Amino acid sequence: MLALEAVYQGRAKTAIFFLLLTQIIDGVDGPMARSCDVKTNVPKVDGYVLDLVIDYFTCVVVPAMFLHKFDLLPDGYSLLIVGGIVFMSAIWFARTDMMTEDNWFRGFPATWNLIAPTLLVMGSSQWANAAIVGVLAALMLTNVKFPHPVRVTKNRWLTLPMTVMWLTALAWGTCRYPTNSMVAQSVLWFCIGYYMVICYRKTVKSPN
Repeated sequence: MLALEAVYQGRAKTAIFFLLLTQIIDGVDGPMARSCDVKTNVPKVDGYVLDLVIDYFTCVVVPAMFLHKFDLLPDGYSLLIVGGIVFMSAIWFARTDMMTEDNWFRGFPATWNLIAPTLLVMGSSQWANAAIVGVLAALMLTNVKFPHPVRVTKNRWLTLPMTVMWLTALAWGTCRYPTNSMVAQSVLWFCIGYYMVICYRKTVKSPN
């Protein structure tokens, strides 16, 4: 809610930092719940459904408003595009096969709370952003594999630090915004490249 309020007030930096905070919380809430044995101690609350509700709001609704509010998408098409994000993400969250047995996501896992700030920091054009958003939205309906940076054990020693680097670069780029940070952008490109490679390799190895 603090992130959404910051978006509404036009404070991009504050919104990004709250979105980054939600990313960190999302990485630790599951292990915390399991360590407290929530299933046993609070049996009438489905933690999985609760997690989906919270993720949909923080990872989809708030970033969609972020993209629209800060003019990251083409004028006249912005609401249509963010409407597509909200709709396609709802379909993805409803997938019964969203995750493989070894904790890879099937389809782009609606992490718009990571994508929206990255587009701002990268300084890409509105139409380039629209193309990126369109491709990622379309990937939600595919079996392209995306790793869960915490749960996927294979190469976690590298994937998790890469994720931390991505978040750190976003934080630094946000501090420098609206001035472009070549350091932050270079690190972001490196991390994006790493994710593209491992997603491609996993998808080719396990296409279904």
